[in-house]
Amino acid sequence: MASSPTPCMAFAHLFDAQQRPTSFAATIDDPPGSFRCEMHAVSSRSQGNPVSNHEILARVVIGPKGLKGDGPLGLADSVASEMYRAGLSTLRIPADGSAEDIAKLARYLVHQAAASISVGDEAFCAGVLEFTCETVRTFYVPPWTMQMVGAYESPEVEYPSHSDVLQAVNLFPSKNQSKNWARNFLFDQGVKFIPADKYERADIRGISSPGRYEPPV
Repeated sequence: MASSPTPCMAFAHLFDAQQRPTSFAATIDDPPGSFRCEMHAVSSRSQGNPVSNHEILARVVIGPKGLKGDGPLGLADSVASEMYRAGLSTLRIPADGSAEDIAKLARYLVHQAAASISVGDEAFCAGVLEFTCETVRTFYVPPWTMQMVGAYESPEVEYPSHSDVLQAVNLFPSKNQSKNWARNFLFDQGVKFIPADKYERADIRGISSPGRYEPPV
């Protein structure tokens, strides 16, 4: 990775932002499908360590909102909407297989989610999605035969192993087609969903928080 500034650093204010626009994936996908910035710094916090194909990426799934219904279809819809909108946030699993950052992130996300969960319900860590970077970079469906998803090094202050997975949404004529493609990714590519009570890289069992939202009266 070059140490001098590249055109890709023009995206740094987006990758470093606390809140990203829903058009984030479409903005980075310019020109469509090029993924020219995967191997360059796109964040002011870059460590000069682009995501390699062999790396395992992990996505913490928070319920109930992250599931959006019952079974794999609800989970696929949740993943799809992130990939083609603001980006799918993941953590890179280190070579030694440890992933204590996942437990730390799960606790943070559960506490954050509880603010929008009604009193009487609860937010909880449902589990983790895992897949290799090569899986996302090599998945496509006809008639396209080009790379459709990029994975970017985008460290966060609290989570230096953070990365973003973004879909090349500008190739699709409609959002529905884009979402359907991302849903197929989860179904067809063997992405693993590991429930919290069966996850072995970190202890994420029983992480939950009571809902704090009370609607105005």
